[in-house]
Amino acid sequence: MRYFPDSKLVAEGTIVLHIENGEDLPIPCRGEVGATSLVLSSKRIDFGLIAVGTHKILSVKLKNTGENDAFFKLEADTDGVDDEIKMVPEDGCVPVESSTTLKIMVEPKTVKVHEKVLRINVCGGKPLRLMICGTSDFPIIRSLESCIDFGPETFIGSTSIKPLNLQNSGNIPAIFQIDFTAYPEFSLVVLDQNAIFKDDFVDDDSDARSSASVSTTGQSMMSMPPPTPPLGASAGGASSKVWKLSIGPNESLPLNIVFSPLIEENLSLE
Repeated sequence: MRYFPDSKLVAEGTIVLHIENGEDLPIPCRGEVGATSLVLSSKRIDFGLIAVGTHKILSVKLKNTGENDAFFKLEADTDGVDDEIKMVPEDGCVPVESSTTLKIMVEPKTVKVHEKVLRINVCGGKPLRLMICGTSDFPIIRSLESCIDFGPETFIGSTSIKPLNLQNSGNIPAIFQIDFTAYPEFSLVVLDQNAIFKDDFVDDDSDARSSASVSTTGQSMMSMPPPTPPLGASAGGASSKVWKLSIGPNESLPLNIVFSPLIEENLSLE
């Protein structure tokens, strides 16, 4: 027989043992836990404004101020499963004069104002309530150039460069990728290096790239910065053609598109 205490200090009940061809046998049961006390370092967490599809991790301390070890458990969500806001761990034990860190993981999938109460039950103590609030929205990115046309002046073996300016007119940071995987003739120069996601950046051949000679059209070799290395190597060992970048709210990001044709053809990208 196992005892699963809730927030009550004492639990009493009776189970009945049914005996075939005999009288039922009632068995009184009683469970008691010591008084416990857990407190949250904050009763409200505001994760602010966050982009849909991104994630944020915040934390709050759960401290034992009582005289007994305290067990806690996150109450099941009566409104259905919410995979946008999670608490880790969902249950555990906080020893006397100790504390544990609860991580609140927010990963919004829709545009909305979030207001959610997490209810934490404490064995032998008062239940706790933690309010999670914030807003999720989409960034608004647009190109200041309606069209980038390299024209007929670029020849096989040469290189041409055109500017591309992206603007985030929204109120939240924009995180996005530029993928030239299907177009090996094109590469990217990021003029603001702070816009590159350094944590995701892998460059196994930076020396080889920076020392490679390039013939240019319209710009000298000395004035043209080398293409910005992308995220790293793709499957099969070939260089990746994906750049992960960010633009702050109400900011612009200057880029250069580098075109180095390999064969004679007409190309159109959208």
